[in-house]
Amino acid sequence: MSCLEHVKKWFSQKSANDIAEYRARIEKEVQEHWKDHQIRLKELIWECWQDPSAVTKELAPAQKFNYVVFIDIEGDLDWICNDDHTVNKVPSETFTLIASIMNVEATPCKHLGEAEWMAFKRMLGSAIVSAFEGGHDESKALMSEAKAYLEQRIPERSRLWTLHSATLAMMLYGLALYVIRDIILIAPFMFGLFGAYVSLVRHASTRRVDSNAGECLHCAEAFVRLLIGMILGKMGVLFFSCSIAPEFSRNICASYTGVCVIAFASGLFDAFIPAMISTYVIKPMNSKGESHD
Repeated sequence: MSCLEHVKKWFSQKSANDIAEYRARIEKEVQEHWKDHQIRLKELIWECWQDPSAVTKELAPAQKFNYVVFIDIEGDLDWICNDDHTVNKVPSETFTLIASIMNVEATPCKHLGEAEWMAFKRMLGSAIVSAFEGGHDESKALMSEAKAYLEQRIPERSRLWTLHSATLAMMLYGLALYVIRDIILIAPFMFGLFGAYVSLVRHASTRRVDSNAGECLHCAEAFVRLLIGMILGKMGVLFFSCSIAPEFSRNICASYTGVCVIAFASGLFDAFIPAMISTYVIKPMNSKGESHD
């Protein structure tokens, strides 16, 4: 390792240690304020705090309530509010709005990756802060922005899993066909595999599916579809070269190029197989709870 790399590594470690110390200090301060609650912070969104014992009777009517909004160590958005020491109570409509925000927060999203779901939680945390501060319109706008953000991320993750799984499946199936090339004629299977792969990649860019189905199901669908594509490739060649097929199709299958073209076209028909992952126009947090085919 060069001297420059050592320096970069040292600064990186120092920066990480500084961040960890800063977060530990923030967590300790918050815990001191909210001693009746076992708060463990992953990230503090906002805290409004004034020691109730320092508030005089003259200032009590104007004293704002205390609250804290944070993401805990398990990655869940949470909040605590204490307005017992002041006549300025939290309006009921504020709690109603916060309940709606927390309902959105319950949408499964941790499969998207930490960077994505943390951004989603921060948006909703900011919406809760706006609600506590009386900006209900701003809070609703932030909640809508968080919904739109998640609606975009969910199908993106699904496409990523589909492409990764399809590429892995094609490599493994291709390797298997290469190994048994001396036993069977692999051209129909191989080009049927290519056709199914092209079809799956093309549909991955347009089909909107719910990544909440899980990575395993995406992987299983990719492997099954490519396997079916291989079978369709062979069946297509057998059908177009059989005695009951038109003469022009038999002539096409008489050449190696024709076999490859027929097998590839047959592999494309995997698109007509019903999806294992339910296909939806994703609206995971639609207020009406409706999904559209």
